[in-house]
Amino acid sequence: MPFNPFRKRDPRPAPARLPETAPRAAEAEGISFEALTEDGWLAGRMDLTGRLSDALNRREAIPISDVRCAPLDGSTPLLDAPEIRSIEPYDIILVFVGRASVPDDEDRRAAMRERKTTYDVELDLGAVQLVGRVFLYPGADPQEIMDRQTHLFLAVTGAKAYQLGQPIGPAESDVVLVNRRYLVGVQQFGPAGRA
Repeated sequence: MPFNPFRKRDPRPAPARLPETAPRAAEAEGISFEALTEDGWLAGRMDLTGRLSDALNRREAIPISDVRCAPLDGSTPLLDAPEIRSIEPYDIILVFVGRASVPDDEDRRAAMRERKTTYDVELDLGAVQLVGRVFLYPGADPQEIMDRQTHLFLAVTGAKAYQLGQPIGPAESDVVLVNRRYLVGVQQFGPAGRA
């Protein structure tokens, strides 16, 4: 602000600063997750703020806490694993996204401004098959999901995951983030729709 000697001073005192708002639950406690890795199942909390997909696509190690793990075959239940303190996004095959990672209203509105086409697809990840809906730009072919992209993880909505024909993952999770590196095949079924 430029200096103005003729400016009148406001006789009222300056308003007190408002206290900072409390952090959202996702920021204060982290984001709960359940993930399938090359070594087995992991569940716990990712100590991060913001959206889970953004953190995974940064491709940096993510600190985790309250970790439990189990083998892929499900022969034992999830057991505490306090020695695991971080995870590399490259090691994750897929992540079941909880409600705490849903984008804010402003982010959701920005995403809705982008015109995308929905495709019902089945993704083959080797030992796991995933059926759900992906959102791609108009004119894009679902087979392009297999191509190298800037984002490592792809969001699949309305997703159901299967291992050996049996459903896996938490029932309350509607979105699954899939690591593109593990994709073996993509099959589209049904016509494309508008989002």
